[in-house]
Amino acid sequence: MKKLIFGCLFFLACQWAMAQQSEFTVTLSADTIGLNNRLEVTFTLKNAQGKNFEAPVFEGFRLLGGPNTSSQFSMVNGEVTRQVSYTYVLQPSEPGLWYIQPASIAVEGKTLETTLKEVWVLADRESPPPSKSPASEPKK
Repeated sequence: MKKLIFGCLFFLACQWAMAQQSEFTVTLSADTIGLNNRLEVTFTLKNAQGKNFEAPVFEGFRLLGGPNTSSQFSMVNGEVTRQVSYTYVLQPSEPGLWYIQPASIAVEGKTLETTLKEVWVLADRESPPPSKSPASEPKK
């Protein structure tokens, strides 16, 4: 009986810990790349169970691979963490300033979205991009 009670308490503690610290983020392998380079875009959901993941349309890029999905679960000193990642490999189609639009995922009846990310794509032998200005608009 004690094992059953302990198991239930442990399960509830894990659920509580995951609900308290959930986040949905995006990371890029680089924010400035050459026209002939590849870009890895990874969307990561931490400490939550998500449903209906929706990747953005990668405007200005060709999809070379993905989504490659990975998941992790760990418990260290009673602290439980859980993580699911979706990675895409992209190649730019032309130089300029491009944007990785937000992805979304449903978590406990709510929709979480990642942030918008800028990617400068340089032509071969081009100088670094100009400094970022708040008035920058997405390329269409």
